[in-house]
Amino acid sequence: MVRKQFQNIPRESDTTIILRADAHIDDLEVLYEKWCWGGIYAESIVFLASDVAGYTDEQISDLVNSTAVPQGEEDTIVRRSGDFVFASLNFVEP
Repeated sequence: MVRKQFQNIPRESDTTIILRADAHIDDLEVLYEKWCWGGIYAESIVFLASDVAGYTDEQISDLVNSTAVPQGEEDTIVRRSGDFVFASLNFVEP
């Protein structure tokens, strides 16, 4: 079961969530996801915006890359919807 604070993450209507799991990066509670959108598969680490408010995108990227295994291109950091910060990586187009 996903922690309460991660239950209302906004989604594009055509995004399919393949896997969701609670996780930690250092002392931060995060949500790990695998997803598919428009034929593209990827992974995301979702942070609570309040937990990383003082972090730059580069610092968030460093956190993600210290725990995830990047497979190719760099990650993307998206700060939207006010409550969440998304670090997406490992994009694959079959």
